[in-house]
Amino acid sequence: MWETEVLNLASNAFKHTFTGAITVALLQRPGHVELSVTDTGVGIPDADIPYLFTRFHRIEGVRARSSEGAGIGLALVRQIVGLHHGSVRVRSIPGTGSTFTVWVPYRQPWLPHSPPRAPAPGVATTARLSRRAYADEAQLWLDGDVVPAAVLDEPPPQPVPAGKHPAVLVVDDNPDMRRYLCRLLSDRYQIRAADTGQGLDTLASPPADLILADVSTHPGGLQLLHRIRANPALQATPVILLTARGDAASALQAIAANAQDYIVKPFSARELLARIGAQLELARLRRHSDDRYRALINASWDLTYQMSPDWTEMRSLEGQGFMADTRRPSTGWLDQYIHPDDQARVTAAIRHAVETKSVFELEHRVRRPDGTLGWTLSRAVPLLGDEGQITEWVGAATDITERKGRDEALRDRTGELERRVSERSAALHDQEERYRALVEASGRIVWITDAEGRVVDDSPSWREFTGQSLQQWLGRGWLEAVHPDDREQVGRQWREAVTQGHQIETRFRLWHAAGREWHLTGVRAQALRNDEGSVRGWVAMDIDPYVLSRSAPTSAPRN
Repeated sequence: MWETEVLNLASNAFKHTFTGAITVALLQRPGHVELSVTDTGVGIPDADIPYLFTRFHRIEGVRARSSEGAGIGLALVRQIVGLHHGSVRVRSIPGTGSTFTVWVPYRQPWLPHSPPRAPAPGVATTARLSRRAYADEAQLWLDGDVVPAAVLDEPPPQPVPAGKHPAVLVVDDNPDMRRYLCRLLSDRYQIRAADTGQGLDTLASPPADLILADVSTHPGGLQLLHRIRANPALQATPVILLTARGDAASALQAIAANAQDYIVKPFSARELLARIGAQLELARLRRHSDDRYRALINASWDLTYQMSPDWTEMRSLEGQGFMADTRRPSTGWLDQYIHPDDQARVTAAIRHAVETKSVFELEHRVRRPDGTLGWTLSRAVPLLGDEGQITEWVGAATDITERKGRDEALRDRTGELERRVSERSAALHDQEERYRALVEASGRIVWITDAEGRVVDDSPSWREFTGQSLQQWLGRGWLEAVHPDDREQVGRQWREAVTQGHQIETRFRLWHAAGREWHLTGVRAQALRNDEGSVRGWVAMDIDPYVLSRSAPTSAPRN
């Protein structure tokens, strides 16, 4: 109890005293003990004295050695004193100094008459770290010690092994804290330091895997985070904030501004390293999921796109040579890509899909890069947030120009894969949902294997087409659905691709269960690689846009 009160009162006095002295006195009185802390500091304005012991109250415009602080120290003093049936009072004259006086009775009615016991080991360690933090703070104010007071100085974990280290950008206006953070993280990460006054172009180049920003001394607080999120080059970069404000409102504001984590001072080195490591690992998983998404795009003949919830903005377009790519968000996509005579039908279909949160599907004409017109079958599915609101649309479009010219009646209706949408949580699930949505929108037979080429993920479209059960399909059972005359060659080509790690593209006859006949189809498989370049799996899909619509068999059915 006494330690907490003395440390808070003495630290508060030292923070606002620049000349003169600080006196700490402990006196025995009849029935109670009296603690007083007197300083010759800047004093307290009369208007602030009634709120001085209120939690999170901070006095603005008063000279202090540091602008950091959460405004809970004096509130904690009054709370502890009150629990011991005591009282606290302050007298202050602006420009002269202040005196804080604490009275606590000797006899505590709720305490048994028993000899005092030594504190538990964990309590003793916490108290020692707390004393060290206050002492470091005072030493830093005097001569700029290398360990900032906002850090509970405990031994950090051992450095990670040598290798490629993630890049961390440290943004801090306090030189001592900036130097400390750089020194603490330099054995584990590639470190670059900056202050909040530097431009965002400087912060974005070279790119960092994570930004650690101290907003304790920044007058705009979360304005720095808003500036970071407004920069396209930094939007996806994880941000961890360091702050002296520990109130719930500040934490909620930070999370609402898309901060990945929020650490209140004082913090331990071990805690900081653990949180940085956790955010970097989540970012790595998101990249792997995005690689999977990109591999599917590269293996597909279809163009893919992403739209805002109301379709007013096209966020990206992978044109696959059929249409011009869009690398940056565009609000003029309707006039740029859609034939004028089809714009009314397109907007009507979009309006219906948005209102009903249903799949958008339409055949319409588009402008190609060479200025000619083409036909496309466009299909998009909505991604829903936790509360059921549309957060984004992910779509795929197939070039059906030749099909339209040959036979308008043969409309290629893509088969729909069963879409598995898990509850959206971290940004990791966002990329997984995009992958699933793209598979659904493509209407193709798609499957995933492990590094050895064994099927490990269900493909309802394959099993629906071939009639195989799940157990027949998994592993290498899919070869049983290949024509016997093609099976040996296909199996050899697949084994060679898996062994050598190169892309495979082949054609073979596949059993169609519903028609009880063989259909000629083509398949392309793309390797999924980890950060070291090793194959960690395969994604494969059919590349025949009519495999689900042809009715003529390529040969007689065989048992």
